Amino acid sequence: MVNIATATPDIRAALRPKTSQPHQTQKRFQRAVGAQHLDHPALQPEGSPMDLMLRGFSQADIVGRTGVDVGYHGSSLRASSKGVDRFEYKVEHVRVRLDQAAVLVALVAHAEGASKIATLQLLGLSGYNNVTLRRLFAALGLAEEFATADKAFRRGNMIAGMVASHGVANPFELAEFQKAG
Repeated sequence: MVNIATATPDIRAALRPKTSQPHQTQKRFQRAVGAQHLDHPALQPEGSPMDLMLRGFSQADIVGRTGVDVGYHGSSLRASSKGVDRFEYKVEHVRVRLDQAAVLVALVAHAEGASKIATLQLLGLSGYNNVTLRRLFAALGLAEEFATADKAFRRGNMIAGMVASHGVANPFELAEFQKAG
């Protein structure tokens, strides 16, 4: 797990707010989150089969965690989950059940190269194909912070690909470019 305190300084600096007001990110997050209630009426009891299904966990994951078989794609719970927007449920789960530090740890992990699956796991979610990180963080009021983290993620992937393919982090370090210059 990535700790925000041990994250590289450039990533931590990039995730800091660009405004002169301190804690602007924290204020924006709290405004998006609203009041913190653990017994939020829209949320099912945490860890229940219905809660896990709505957060995107598979049948095998739910059986492993609770011992209850919800059927293929939650077929036994389909009637009771009818009308529930699963994306909004996931957003509400993050808003209500996680604090800002946990969300920022997920952002830092993504910036440092964590996969989408790992980032969702840090947020207590699953369902790789059912949620986009950009949309999730935008719904949480952290679109700017996610854009910064995603840019660092993509740059890290690009550099790793160059090193794996050519042995250098920068294409201009290649011998072909050195001879042409």
